[in-house]
Amino acid sequence: MSEQAKCGLCGEPMPAGEEMFKYHGYSGPCPKPPLPRQPTLEQLLRMTVAGERTYFTPPFCVSVQGERDGGIHFIIHADGYDSETLDFVARGDELERL
Repeated sequence: MSEQAKCGLCGEPMPAGEEMFKYHGYSGPCPKPPLPRQPTLEQLLRMTVAGERTYFTPPFCVSVQGERDGGIHFIIHADGYDSETLDFVARGDELERL
């Protein structure tokens, strides 16, 4: 059994015969208001205080460094300070590895 097609704006099931479409509109507007938008990676990183570390499982750390090149500079490294680090700048949902 396949998953029921849902509108990409409101999340409600698509009417019969419109399952191939991504959004309501052919037979009428969305029956409910749009779903809240997911924040971009850059917006999530901006919510983190510069210098604050966030830990995850399996152990790795994300450390926001601050503004850089029109985005947010952050570092990812395995838990512990002797591990290799990965530096990135996030602009929206786009990443640039430094």
